[in-house]
Amino acid sequence: MDLTGARLEGAELTGVHWFGANLSGADLTGANLAGANLSEANLSHADLSGATLPGVDLSGLELPDVSLAGATAADIVSLIRKLYTARGNGPEARRETP
Repeated sequence: MDLTGARLEGAELTGVHWFGANLSGADLTGANLAGANLSEANLSHADLSGATLPGVDLSGLELPDVSLAGATAADIVSLIRKLYTARGNGPEARRETP
């Protein structure tokens, strides 16, 4: 799905399934993306300022030049944890197999 430069500010996008979507340069300011699947999406230069982000699936995602200004601390920490775990660095990756 190509949403390059889309203007989606304030949009209600709860639970959307945009696996692999191109959201490069998209304006998602204040959008509600709770529970959305954005795995392997291109969010380069996207603006997520003030977006609602709990439960977002960001596996396989890179975030170059993404603006998260105004996002809550909890949302940003959640994003970082998801990215860290998706790259095989989370606690699950350190468990020993019997």
